[in-house]
Order: sequence, then C-alpha cells, then structure tokens
Amino acid sequence: MADIGEIAKRAGQFYFHLEKIKAELPGRDFEWYRYYSLGNFEHFDLLLTGAHRDFDALLAGGPVLDIGCADGDAAFFLESLGHEVHAVDFPATNINRMRGVRALKQALGSRIEVHEMDLDSQFTWPGRGYSVAMMLGVLYHLKNPFYVLDTLSKKVRYLFLSTRIARTSPRGLAFGAEPVAYLLDNNELNSDGTNFWIFSEPGLRRLIRRTHWEVLDFLTLGGDSPSDPHTVANDERAFCLLRSRSRLSNVKLLEGWHGEEEAGWRWTERRFSFETLCHGRLAVEVYVSPVVIQHLGSVTLSARCGGAEFGELAIVSDGAYSYYCDLPEDGAPRTVAFELNRAIQPGRVDGRELGLVVTEIRSCR
Repeated sequence: MADIGEIAKRAGQFYFHLEKIKAELPGRDFEWYRYYSLGNFEHFDLLLTGAHRDFDALLAGGPVLDIGCADGDAAFFLESLGHEVHAVDFPATNINRMRGVRALKQALGSRIEVHEMDLDSQFTWPGRGYSVAMMLGVLYHLKNPFYVLDTLSKKVRYLFLSTRIARTSPRGLAFGAEPVAYLLDNNELNSDGTNFWIFSEPGLRRLIRRTHWEVLDFLTLGGDSPSDPHTVANDERAFCLLRSRSRLSNVKLLEGWHGEEEAGWRWTERRFSFETLCHGRLAVEVYVSPVVIQHLGSVTLSARCGGAEFGELAIVSDGAYSYYCDLPEDGAPRTVAFELNRAIQPGRVDGRELGLVVTEIRSCR
C-alpha cells in the first residue's frame, strides 16, 4: 500500500528535482508555469479517507490522464512512480504554449504522451480508457464543463477534480445554498478572459451527479469569509475524488444482467444482483418498458442485502422509477439482490428473460 501521505512527501522531493532540471535547461526563452502544482498531492492527503488513501490501488489497471498539465510536473512525477501517463493541454491557453512540458519531456527522457486538445471544441479524448484522471483548477476555464465531465465519465474510472466555488455574488447576493453557477465577465477574475463558470457547492455537486459521477471524498479549503467568484481574498476551493457511474461501472454486476446497450443501460432478468462498496442510501434508477406492462400488467420489485429487506415497489405503469436501499455505514463490500415477482419469458423473437432496465446506480451521499 502506498499511502497518499507518503506520496505527498515524495511529490515535494520531486519538485526540487524538477526545479534543478528547469534551472539547468540551456537556451530557454519561455516562462515556466509559476504555481506549485505538485502541492495538490498535499491536498489529496487531506481529501482522501479510508481505502481511498491507497494511491497505488486507485491508479491500478490503466494509464493516468493529466488534464490541464501546464508544464507536466504532476505527469512526470506519476511517471517516476511507474505509471503510464497521458498529459493534455492547449497551446493557446498554456502559459508557454506547451514548450515547457515538451522541454522537460526531452530533458527527462520521459515516455509520457503529450496531447494538444481544445476542451472547448467537440473533441475526442485520447486513449481507450484510464484508471484515473486529474483535472485540477481547470473547470472554471471551460465554456462547457458539462460536456467535458460527461464525456470523461465514459473513459475514466476515478477523477480527481478541483475548482473554485463561491457562496456570494460580487454584489453580495448569497447563493451558497442553491445549485447555481456564476458566469464571470471577461476581466472579472485575474483579468483572465479564459475564466467562465464559478459554481456554488450545491451547483458543483449537481453537475457531478448529472454527468454520471459519484462523490467518494469531498473537501473545501478557504471560505473563512463568504467566498465570491472574483477576489483573491475570498477564494474557496473544492477538491473531490469521484468515481464514474457511466455504464454501471461503479458496481460489480453479478447475476441476472443482459448485455450493455448503446447508452450504457442494461436489461435484467427476473432476479439480478450486484456488489457495491457504497454505504448509506443507495438509489437504483430503473425504467419499466411499455412492453413489460403490456405483457404482465404490473410487477413488484423487492431487494435484500444480507438479512435486511428493503420493501416492495409496486409498478403498474411504464416509466422511470427509483428504488432506495439503506446500506450499513461501514463501507464493506455488500451484495444487493433484487427480485421481480414475474418477468417476460423467453420467446422466439427474443430468447431472453426480460425484467426491467437499470439505467443508473448511485450513492445518495
């Protein structure tokens, strides 16, 4: 196990190694990114709890995507830990038009992949898929953050996300309890016209949920005075670890599931089950097809976990339904088993037993 606290210490040591290399680069005629981006690992140390503190376990199983990589400090650090890394930025908005990350790649003899991408375009993410992505201090630079997060949820299992949030408008209007976003004027924040949306915390959480992510850990820093979207003194930041819910990837599917459909949802059989690490209230979003009602008239859905039963949901018409399960708070793996009182039996046209469609499984934390 590589605890994130130890990783944060190693990131600090790697910073001095990089600074020495930067200082010794010959013929440099560009400006380096001036912020201490490796300090984000110290924020991760504050953010991560329980099993999520095992950083190697989070990153296992695929390459890492560093979105808005600046000079690539975090990407090169993760590579030094043995991970395959793809680094993304856009020359037009990068402080040195990505000359810094390319110069360091050459100086280090690095094998990270560097991609130039305009996240305000209808782009396609590189790579087939990623275990983890980092998108730190990028969200408020995006014209369409919904599109970026939504498409990313289909490519990435875990996401480290940080962004500025606010509780009051520049004129003092309190909106910290509402799911809203403030649109910055072109010179309102640091005289930087690439800043756009500052969300309230409820607004950020709703954006996360609507783009098929679930929150595993959440932390805010700053905000001792009412935070706003535009001043340095009232800067508040949210840091979160997210897990993709796209295509039911946040649970382990067990028995009774048919193949994945194009949009990521699945038909079930009469009995179906999954394993989850979620705790507290869990919502299972289902869709009952008109075909089911035409064939069966009505159905009843029930579920259990261990010795606990969660009650029955009577379904008499087609449409969307939510079924809620209250799981123990210990975070241990749990198997949740569902059962319909009846289902459409296999036929000549469709040889499957058909129950209902599960579109989403999400934590209500």
